[in-house]
This record gives sequence, C-alpha cells and structure tokens, in this order.
Amino acid sequence: MRERLLQYCLANKASAADSEEFVTAISEAFANAVEHAGALDPVVIDLRVDEGEKLVATITDDGRGFDAREVSSALPPAGAERGRGIPLMREYSDVFMVDSAPGQGTVVTLVRYIPKAHLEAARSESARGWSSLHA
Repeated sequence: MRERLLQYCLANKASAADSEEFVTAISEAFANAVEHAGALDPVVIDLRVDEGEKLVATITDDGRGFDAREVSSALPPAGAERGRGIPLMREYSDVFMVDSAPGQGTVVTLVRYIPKAHLEAARSESARGWSSLHA
C-alpha cells in the first residue's frame, strides 16, 4: 500500500521528500484506525489531487469513534513507545482534520500542498517531453 501511495504522490508532482512525509501521515492514520477503531468493514483510504495543487487523503472507518475534541497534538514523553501518530500527522500535513464521535466511526482528512516551485519544474520537464517519473 505504501509504495502505491508514494507513486501516486510522485506522479502528481509532489517532491520525494513531501511524498514520503505525506505517506507517513497517511500510514499513521491508517494504523490508528486498524488498531483503535474496532471497525467491522475495512478501513478506506482515498487519495486524490484537488485543484492540481494539493494532495488530499481521507482515511475512513466505521468503528467505535471517539470525542474528536479530545485529540491531543502533544508529543509523548521521550522514550515512550506510543502516542506519536497524531503529532506526526499534524507535522507532515498542511491540514489535519478529524471528524468523529462515539459510535459514529472516524474520518481523518489530511492535506499536503504541492509547492509551486516543484509544480513549475515538473511542468517545464513535461513541456520538454520528459516523464515526471524519470530517474
């Protein structure tokens, strides 16, 4: 799954560094849903490009949900083995939103803007006939 998400980000003009960070955020949201939701149906990841300038990922589950107002962005104490998922999602996304309530499932929305300089460079390469995924 991770490799497919990375390839999609790269194919849509995100830099390698931006793609890695954004896919890490998506992976954290997915892992949280699998671990905590108790969902009956599979967790769904939707990744799309919006307005050609931003990647938008939604991670949806039909699990137990929680009070989204209680989401903390504080890092856990040094040495703690857990609790870094939400802070990483916030750090690696330009927009982080959680829509959830007890008994209602959860939708996490992550947005990562594609820097204009990278978009312009990719368009320039395409104009010269280069593939956006060339090595």
